[in-house]
Amino acid sequence: MNRLNYLSILSRLSASILLITSVVGTIHADTPPPSAPIQASAQPAAVEKKQAEVIIYSSAGCGPCRDAKKFLDDKIVSYKVIDVQGKKDLIDEMERLTGKRTVPQILINGKHVGSYSSLIVLNMSGALDDMLFQSPEINVAEQTSSTKIQATPVSTSK
Repeated sequence: MNRLNYLSILSRLSASILLITSVVGTIHADTPPPSAPIQASAQPAAVEKKQAEVIIYSSAGCGPCRDAKKFLDDKIVSYKVIDVQGKKDLIDEMERLTGKRTVPQILINGKHVGSYSSLIVLNMSGALDDMLFQSPEINVAEQTSSTKIQATPVSTSK
């Protein structure tokens, strides 16, 4: 590459950088400074979602157990680990709850999900996030019990 081509490419690159810098500067100029008061939005606030209770029956040296914990850590999901290694009473408890004696066994809100591979399948289907992050439930029975509804008969004669 000769010197003239090199300078031409360098000149075009500099022009592109200046253009990008001016566009970014324009975008930042449109955003209010951090000290500016925040204006109220007409849109409703996002519903805060509650994370489900997650329990992992696990044992030391178990690769799939380690993978399941890493996967949940990456999703920023808190969980409780129950180490069943050498603890017959905990293995019996796990079997009573899950029907399985192998680890890992994962429960979400008391519902048996299965092993690490089951967790991945749920994630790929999109169902895992629905199970893990639930909107607070509204008790419809509580709301309707305080509301009195009167039925008005409708006349069918003309």
